[in-house]
Amino acid sequence: STAVCRDIAVPADMIVEENGIFTITVETFNPNDVITGPSTATVTIVDNDGAAVSIQETEISIIEGTSGEICIVLENGDLERNVSVTLTTAAGTAGDNDFSYLANEVLTIPSAAAVGTVVCHNITVSDDMIMEDSETFTISVETINPNDVVIGPSTATVTIVDIDGAAISIQETDISIVEGTGGEICIVLENGELERNLSVTLTTTAGTAGVTDFSLFANEVLTIPSTATVSTAVCRNISVLADMIVEDNETFTISVETSNPNDVILGPST
Repeated sequence: STAVCRDIAVPADMIVEENGIFTITVETFNPNDVITGPSTATVTIVDNDGAAVSIQETEISIIEGTSGEICIVLENGDLERNVSVTLTTAAGTAGDNDFSYLANEVLTIPSAAAVGTVVCHNITVSDDMIMEDSETFTISVETINPNDVVIGPSTATVTIVDIDGAAISIQETDISIVEGTGGEICIVLENGELERNLSVTLTTTAGTAGVTDFSLFANEVLTIPSTATVSTAVCRNISVLADMIVEDNETFTISVETSNPNDVILGPST
């Protein structure tokens, strides 16, 4: 049972590659001696050189109803094997039905790739036709080979940019208020599926009435809450001062503008 051994040296080549193999054949000198079992040993060189990759953009914005992509970049060279990562999505304020779900989806940089090579995976975002704030989800990137590493953040955040707009109208575009009293201007929600607040700004402009005759608005915010249903009206009080002057009726205007560019005003905006 005596064993004698011969050392085998394997140099480090600093090349990212698959494991390599070679064989060692054993032969006896004396023809009377025999080798029991196989006369060849197979040696596997376990590669420990790793590739470095990074996420090209860790903050990604995609308009709902369209698609975008997540990309990884090869950061080092001498690549003689494929480098693969897995992509996995996780819901945030966006739910799983808002985007293409990924569960350990494989993305591969081929073995012939040079430093700086970029490979991408498509991400599809659905249009839910709901008026809501922009939503987010994340995509995590993990290397499959334990020698490979992700440089920098290993997670990308994707923002789904909502393009669904609300329609509102001014309830009355000709308002009469007795001086020394108050009145109101109201806006009405004309469509539904509202899951975000809807805000407009009110700005007064003097006409025959001067700015000292009424409560002055300069981008005054008026908001329909996210829980509102169609035809919900919200109002803002308007105060008119009594000036104790005998004069003709006077006028001023209130302009209404939406804060979200996707929202629209039906009919007159003043």
